[in-house]
Amino acid sequence: MLQTYARKQLEIIHALENGAGKKLSTIVPMRDDYVSDERRCLTCVQFVGGDIAGKIIEIGESLRVQDPRQYYYPIESLHMTVQNIRVTSAPRSYSDDNVETAKRVLAVVVPQFHSVNLRVARILELPTSLSVCVFFGEDVAAMIRMLRTYLADAGLPDDKEYVSDDAIIGNITFCRFRTEPNEAFRAYVQRYKQKEIGELQLSRVSLIETGDVCHPSQTKVLASFDLPGRVC
Repeated sequence: MLQTYARKQLEIIHALENGAGKKLSTIVPMRDDYVSDERRCLTCVQFVGGDIAGKIIEIGESLRVQDPRQYYYPIESLHMTVQNIRVTSAPRSYSDDNVETAKRVLAVVVPQFHSVNLRVARILELPTSLSVCVFFGEDVAAMIRMLRTYLADAGLPDDKEYVSDDAIIGNITFCRFRTEPNEAFRAYVQRYKQKEIGELQLSRVSLIETGDVCHPSQTKVLASFDLPGRVC
């Protein structure tokens, strides 16, 4: 049975897929070339590795067989956004001073929370991308809200739009569309939509500068902050 917060997350996921909600979430526009795009963002992420990353790549490779026209993330690009700071733009919409401010906020907030395992399951279909969903509880949501509050108080309010302020969802994007997917692609997504993938450990939040697909050639890790383990 889904816990209360996960139910709220699932409601938002359904709203995103159905185009509902009072506010539209920020959607990355479809384009032919994501990698050479010069737009950059400033954001906080947990990179995804290990078995979870391998399983997500397998889903992408299976979809590539159905429709090779789309953009599929390499394993090095897989990440869960913990907190956006500035969405992609060219020129970039943040300064070096903003980066230093973000570092100071992360250094204060992140160590106050413990490392935790998050459930990764279900494909999320958005107008221009596919992700897998990351479900977590009030503890992780509290960290994200604190980051938002502290960043805003320091002059760096989140400039991304969300479908809801009631709950926060996590996701790991693994495919972006270059063109409208074909029927074989859509059918595969529906067949494996509810797939359980495993657990992701939230253990290190990295402040990065990157593009819309977090390609290694676009990405700079500016600082990383560890969540301490729980004392048994």
